[in-house]
Amino acid sequence: MNPKFLRVSCAATLAALVLPACGGPAQDQAETPVRIGLLVVRDADRTAQTLQGVQAAADQANAEGGVQVDGRLRSVELIVRETDGSAAAAVAAARELVNRERVVALVAPSISRAAAPVAELAASSRLPVVSPASTSASTTAGNPFSFRVVATDSVHATVLARFATGALDAASTALLFDATDAYSRDMAAAYVRAFSESGGVVTQEAYEGPSRFDDAIQRLAESAPDAWFLPNYAEDVVPQLAAIRAVDSAAVVIGGDAWSGVDPTLASVQGTYFPVHWHPDLATAEQSAFMTAVEASSGTPVGARTALAYDAMGLILHAISRANSTEGARIRQALSETRDYAGATGTITFQDTGDPIRSVSLVYVRGGVPELHSTHRLD
Repeated sequence: MNPKFLRVSCAATLAALVLPACGGPAQDQAETPVRIGLLVVRDADRTAQTLQGVQAAADQANAEGGVQVDGRLRSVELIVRETDGSAAAAVAAARELVNRERVVALVAPSISRAAAPVAELAASSRLPVVSPASTSASTTAGNPFSFRVVATDSVHATVLARFATGALDAASTALLFDATDAYSRDMAAAYVRAFSESGGVVTQEAYEGPSRFDDAIQRLAESAPDAWFLPNYAEDVVPQLAAIRAVDSAAVVIGGDAWSGVDPTLASVQGTYFPVHWHPDLATAEQSAFMTAVEASSGTPVGARTALAYDAMGLILHAISRANSTEGARIRQALSETRDYAGATGTITFQDTGDPIRSVSLVYVRGGVPELHSTHRLD
């Protein structure tokens, strides 16, 4: 157990931390550790889970001897900076990590508004950056030094559309989305495109911000859809599901990854499908290694943020060893050439951009529990 990590995860705030990974064989003290920078947002749960995942990956690497650089194994050292989540604070912290702490790569904040400007700074410094959970296109667009672990909104929507036409044998979908929200709009557009390409028909209704949905849902129900798609946030999804069940109790409903905030014990949520970034029932060797590493580092329960952060750090360390270098441009090149990296959240490939070609897991809610249903990949 790592007492330094436990002290951090329980603290209300942290301004600057150096967290050497624990365990592993003794290292040559004259050998400079490979320093990786981590930016976290000041939020107790988010900070703890992100630290938990990144620290576990560093500890695991050191237990195996470290990372390969210039033909020698070197230990990994994690340098942490906490910010308030604003772009300005994130950039200032990243600049300090790059210029003063001399990190060779960055794990960016998961919040897109902070991740995107950090990625710009990293590119200007020619250092690779990996964001665990930022889904905004701006985080990686036109930036060869920026990568992400999480699947993009477009990938999620395409997987869901193909799942609907394939596994669910749906020929028609009723789509209700928030026209004022970028996430909802982008998911809706990608779903319509993929569902239509498969020969399906989408009937759609848009709403603008918080409102009642009864009329729109009634109109959509008149099309007798085979499935419903709600790419919206929890505060909207809950009343929408209730209204849909009122007009069609047997409706097959699909949601987006924003459904992670929906209470799965609600009666209206039973029988629905939605994607998750990680699930504890993924039966892979990598999942087992991840769980073992996290328990050894912190001894605390894990979540999706833990797994995403673990994979972000793992991708960086894997790239450093393959590049056999701590030079930013060479690490970036190795990241861009990553093929079928087996992570805790699934298999990950980078090709042409920093957006992963990766597997996506879907859950089915039954008895108040989001059960792992199936895993899909777009090739």
